[in-house]
Amino acid sequence: MLKFSSMAPDLERLNELGYRLPLNDSEIKRMQNLNRSWSTTSAQTTERFSKLQALLLQQQTFLEKCETWMEFLVQTEEKLAVEISGNFQSLMEQQRAHEAEMFSRQQILHSIISDGQRMLEQGQVDDRDEFKLKLALLSNQWQGVVRRAQQRRGIIDSLLRQWQRYREMVEKLRKWLVEASHQAETLQAGAPVPLQQARAMLDAVQLREKVLLRQQGSYILTVEAGRQLLLSADTRAEAALQEELLDIQERWRHANIRLEEQKKELAVLLRDWERCEKGIGGSLEKLRAFKRQLSQPLPDRHEELQSEQMRCKDLESMFDGWKEDLTHLTVLRESLSSYISPEDLRVLQERIELLHRQWEEICHQLCLRIQQVSEKLNEWAIFNDKYKELCEWLTQMESKVSQNGDISIEEMIEKLRKDYQEEVAVAQENKYELQQLGERLARASHESKASDIEHKLSKVNERWQHLLDLIGARVKKLRETLVAVQQLDKNMNSLRSWLAHIETELSRPIAYDTCDYQEIQRKLDLQQELQRDIEKHSTGVASVLNLCEVLLHDCDACATDAECDSIQQATRSLDRRWRSICAMSMERRLKYDL
Repeated sequence: MLKFSSMAPDLERLNELGYRLPLNDSEIKRMQNLNRSWSTTSAQTTERFSKLQALLLQQQTFLEKCETWMEFLVQTEEKLAVEISGNFQSLMEQQRAHEAEMFSRQQILHSIISDGQRMLEQGQVDDRDEFKLKLALLSNQWQGVVRRAQQRRGIIDSLLRQWQRYREMVEKLRKWLVEASHQAETLQAGAPVPLQQARAMLDAVQLREKVLLRQQGSYILTVEAGRQLLLSADTRAEAALQEELLDIQERWRHANIRLEEQKKELAVLLRDWERCEKGIGGSLEKLRAFKRQLSQPLPDRHEELQSEQMRCKDLESMFDGWKEDLTHLTVLRESLSSYISPEDLRVLQERIELLHRQWEEICHQLCLRIQQVSEKLNEWAIFNDKYKELCEWLTQMESKVSQNGDISIEEMIEKLRKDYQEEVAVAQENKYELQQLGERLARASHESKASDIEHKLSKVNERWQHLLDLIGARVKKLRETLVAVQQLDKNMNSLRSWLAHIETELSRPIAYDTCDYQEIQRKLDLQQELQRDIEKHSTGVASVLNLCEVLLHDCDACATDAECDSIQQATRSLDRRWRSICAMSMERRLKYDL
């Protein structure tokens, strides 16, 4: 009976566990059968114990019953005075022993009271009041013991429930932590996984994080329950509880840390992947923006070209930022190579390489555009250079046309007719190109700049026409000078023979064949004839002298010092001989007159 009664708490715990667990029909039926079997057996055992106890009590006298009862009370008081245990196993033993002993001895008191009532009715008691008081005291004493026992049982039951609740929570929490640690799939360097698996791993970690957050309440309650048990636990139980709580806390902390590390690793990995994809997407968007800007037609106006040049430089400066972005993408890709599968990395690498090729193409297009803009802008500088070169050439040609140098008039005329004309023909092509370029730039330039270009073109045309006129006038003048020089040579040659003849005639001594009038008259006639010849050539001599004077002041006729000296000597010689002839003729006439 005592052993059977001590198993009642186990049945209660089993029923409580059955209420909490989701049992199937078969298990429910087994629990129902167990409870019915327990009730039946318990009732039979109790009935059989009661009968046996009744038979035993029938064989005892009233005094023996009282002695047995008093011994039981003393034992019960001693047991109630024992300190409530501080560990689970001892508490269960105290619960079983206390309940079974109380049930087994209660029938003795009922028998004593029943016998006492019968003795009072039969008149076997001398002091009825005192006897009644003693019976009442026995009953009251028992009630006090029962109350104290119930209080003790309540405390023991409460402690047992705390222990059971704590153990259930610890077991459940430890089991969950073990499952969580086994379920954790971690990243390992050198063991790459597909990108989709990495995302699934992050989802699983986040899910475990949510479950852990939900389990936090159970963890807190478990730790708090353990700390509450520490208040009533004995030394050994306290040490075991302390160790168990520390283990649970360490497992919980490790689970949190490990989960946070896994989440951080996966989040960093996927974030780097996303940064790669966003970087590629951002670079592609920049590429599209660059292409749109480079696809615009080149402007023609100078101000717009300058703006386009500045815009191209700004775009070019942005290429440094692109190079940094591409380097960063490459670094990110390398950092992913230890964790992400080669298949996913190959796709990422292909996208990066395609992006690199597209950027190189854009760089080439931008360089071409910068070159085209520079060439168009250089057309103004080219125009100015060509204008300057043509003006310098015009100045040089004007100087060359205006001067003979050390060459003869015939050679100068030949140069003007051939060599210089060839130079003019070549320069005319340059002038035509300058004219075409200037007209096009004038249409593409601002009003003030266009006016300046038109002014330069007009000036070039004026100077060009001036050069042509100068060449024509120069050729005409040189030809006239050549004719004058040739005429001078002809006249000088003619005068030289005449002068020599006259000088010879005038230098002959005066001699008469006969000294008569007729001879003298004949000599006078001859002299007058010479005088008339002299007078007749005076105009020619004067003309030659005037022509010499003119040629002396003509730079073409006197291009060199030798030519100038030659004309001067010829002039002085002619003037001297002419004056000598005039004087000799006058002197000779006077001699005849005398």
